[in-house]
Amino acid sequence: PDSCRSCYETIKEGSVCRAGNNLVGSEGSEWEEYLNRSFEWCSNSCCTNDRCTGFEYHTDSGRCERWNAPIKGWETWSNAGCYIKSKVEERDCYATEKPGNVCRGAE
Repeated sequence: PDSCRSCYETIKEGSVCRAGNNLVGSEGSEWEEYLNRSFEWCSNSCCTNDRCTGFEYHTDSGRCERWNAPIKGWETWSNAGCYIKSKVEERDCYATEKPGNVCRGAE
């Protein structure tokens, strides 16, 4: 079903997400880690989770961080991207990756 209309905005290409004061944050509190995942899995996992505020994805390793705390900054990092969730109707779901797509629920 096409029930999720949340989309993501990239803070900056080649970046990783940061909590307040440019801190990494802590796993289990600010974010949850998932290994060997696809970009689509990471995106859909956040899209269908009401607590999720955004996600960080590492293209070289398939590492996904699903953030539950506000993302307040970024740090330059190669082969990664930080995506902030925003509630917007009928917008590009992956603005920097796949223009024109809309989020789909995780299967």
